[in-house]
Amino acid sequence: MFKYAFLTVSILTIAVTGCRSTFEKRVNKDIVGINEQLYDLEKEQIKAAQQLQDLRNETTRLKKEKEHNEAEKNENDPDSIYKDGYKNYLEQKYPRAIELLSKLTAKFSDNPLTDNALYWQAESYYKIDKIDEALNYYQLLYRYFPFSNKADYSLYKIGMIFFTREDHSKALLAFSRLTQEYPGSDLFKAASIKINQIKRNRRKR
Repeated sequence: MFKYAFLTVSILTIAVTGCRSTFEKRVNKDIVGINEQLYDLEKEQIKAAQQLQDLRNETTRLKKEKEHNEAEKNENDPDSIYKDGYKNYLEQKYPRAIELLSKLTAKFSDNPLTDNALYWQAESYYKIDKIDEALNYYQLLYRYFPFSNKADYSLYKIGMIFFTREDHSKALLAFSRLTQEYPGSDLFKAASIKINQIKRNRRKR
């Protein structure tokens, strides 16, 4: 009886061991298969990441190319130069405004926007306290574009610069020209007040 029991146990042990061995082999095989799948997934992920980076690089390249082409186009378009220059003036980026507007006045001196470009150049110089440069551009505008819608404004600014410097003779000349040559100007009244002020000061002396 003991002999048969031992034999039964031995058979069961062998069966269990065999099952365990088969199970372990199957598990190991499954693990190998999963690892292979994970490896393939990692490769695909790396490939996808590289493709995404390539796409980003290409997008950046195309954007820079577009910006370069637009900048190149704008360099030869006086309207774009003026618009960009005036925009920079409004944004108080005065050195950049001067740089852009100078391109327009240098390359397109016969353009209808040249007189306004000269005026905003003068204003930009005035804003950064480069008064001599501002005065020069106001005078250029008045001298070469007397029919400009900014000519009377330039004369007034010329008068104010000389008035501030107490050069009253030149200030009076500028204000007088404004009232005589541009009687319909918005600045006619302001110029007349300055003329009277200068004359009163002279009488007091």
